[in-house]
Amino acid sequence: EGPAQTVQLQKKSRIAGIWVNSEKQIFDNAPAYLALLSNRPLEQIATADNLQKLGIGFESLSQELVGQNLSSANINSSDYTNNLVRLMQKQSKFLLDADGVVFVGDHLFRAQFTIPADVPTGNYLANIYLFRGGKLEGLTNSNFDVQQAGIEKLVYNTAHEMPFLYGILCVIMAIVSGLGASYIFKSR
Repeated sequence: EGPAQTVQLQKKSRIAGIWVNSEKQIFDNAPAYLALLSNRPLEQIATADNLQKLGIGFESLSQELVGQNLSSANINSSDYTNNLVRLMQKQSKFLLDADGVVFVGDHLFRAQFTIPADVPTGNYLANIYLFRGGKLEGLTNSNFDVQQAGIEKLVYNTAHEMPFLYGILCVIMAIVSGLGASYIFKSR
């Protein structure tokens, strides 16, 4: 699970023949990234009640988000939470993989997943649950950091820490690119 972020969803309505944003819902603590990995479908591992009590699954996340303050009393919160989950899955920021955990020994497993490049950097939390016979046998947590690396880190740091230098470099790069293109197309 990635760091919490504020997400705003807006509903579009047709008013006088024009599509406009009519209603909005703000979620203050939506995870920026969420991967649910298991060695088989969650329904085969534990009952829906156990998963709900432990906060495992997109349904549990939806219930947690519904509990947040709603910006309007007439808004159907389940529509917004379901759409949030759907949109995040479409952007590959919410992942459900029933074959994502592979046991390589009696007490050793491997889980592989991809983190999209546009998720925020920061501290991510891995909750590891062990179920046996549908009951929770063990739980452990692990943290890891997601950071930028390479040229992306250099560009980001320059833009945020030295914006004047970044701006000058962008102008110089634009001039050089323009002159280079002019030279190439002029010689033909």
